[in-house]
Amino acid sequence: VGYAFLFNAATYFAVLISLFKISIRFQAPEKYVSPIAAMRQGLLYVWQNSGIRFLLIYTMLTTIFGWAFMAIMPVIAAQVFDAGPEGLGYLSTAVGIGAVISGILVSALFHSVGSRTFIIGGNVLLGLSLLVFSFMDNLYGGFAVLLVAGFALIGNFAVVNTTLQHAVADSFRGRVMAIYASSLRGMMPVGGFLIGALAD
Repeated sequence: VGYAFLFNAATYFAVLISLFKISIRFQAPEKYVSPIAAMRQGLLYVWQNSGIRFLLIYTMLTTIFGWAFMAIMPVIAAQVFDAGPEGLGYLSTAVGIGAVISGILVSALFHSVGSRTFIIGGNVLLGLSLLVFSFMDNLYGGFAVLLVAGFALIGNFAVVNTTLQHAVADSFRGRVMAIYASSLRGMMPVGGFLIGALAD
């Protein structure tokens, strides 16, 4: 387990190197506004732009209903697959492998395939994979299906993130991405609560 955390820490160096290689030109804001006013402007900007508003609502719904299965994965590993902690590790690894493959393909095919195909196709693929997973009683079959689910889920979020950053005006990008992060991270506990309540 210790080596796994060490490897995870080492992967952040690649992110740091990438960030240092990004060349940006800082542009100071025209005038200072209070944090509350800035938040209000950001929310109003999102509400007035239907495309951006749709992507943020879509992210919230996908997080609530698409990511929630991870919250009860320990129960699934123990009670459905009778696999315990080791089986949980395999299932979580499957999601991670799918995510890595998805990241590579999205970066290679984003411009040729287009964001709409990735977003719609990814969501359909995620729904189908989770539907198939609900009928699985074999650990290896569950591994294969969750690999597909991880591929669809992370590819979906990656393309939405990229699309948002391209669509937003420079002066609002930070605020809109903060709302996006809240839609993504903030809705995970909601999804976990709902699926936990249904499981009980």
